[in-house]
Amino acid sequence: MRFRIAIVALTTAASWFAAHRTDADNKTTAAPATSEPALSASDRDEAALLIDSACSTCHSKELLEQQRLTRKQWEASVKKMQTWGAPLQADQTTLVARVLSELYHPGLPVYQPRSVDATAVARSQAPTPDGPFSRGDAKLGATLYQSYCASCHAELGVGSGLGPRLLDQSILYRARDVMTIVTQGRGRMPALPQLSTKQVAALLSFLRSAPEPKP
Repeated sequence: MRFRIAIVALTTAASWFAAHRTDADNKTTAAPATSEPALSASDRDEAALLIDSACSTCHSKELLEQQRLTRKQWEASVKKMQTWGAPLQADQTTLVARVLSELYHPGLPVYQPRSVDATAVARSQAPTPDGPFSRGDAKLGATLYQSYCASCHAELGVGSGLGPRLLDQSILYRARDVMTIVTQGRGRMPALPQLSTKQVAALLSFLRSAPEPKP
């Protein structure tokens, strides 16, 4: 089972890297030349997994595509993210910075953001009716949170280096979106398909009512 999961993860990472690499290769200006040995396929697979797990949890693909940073700037940026909790080792930050500097460097044309409908975006972020997720048991939610969530999102959902903050997030009021993320996973967050509608409702009730921890 673990082997199968690893294969799926590598396939997903390879597809991610290929998509990003194609974006960069379609540009007219190549990345700055380097005297470093070329990265191996396994290095690039590792970089793709790291970027997907350590960066994409908080940053979208579009945000990365906007960047036009030098190698040194990428290294400084990745190290800063490391101090803010990105789970990367020193050698991994070097690898991630190198790959990102090859993909998104100052030699690329100015990023052209895609047009979006402001009304549609606002609608997608607006609260939705709870439906079957209403009136969850907050006490049960607290127990479930400790079992499934606290190890990454920290006590009371304040967030940590492994998982983002959950308190006061608008998605808590889009119950079906939460159900999808919890049961299908997202980025480095594993899927928890065993959790029922009742259990997700309990988690939502707990997180919505959880107090902000004292400093």
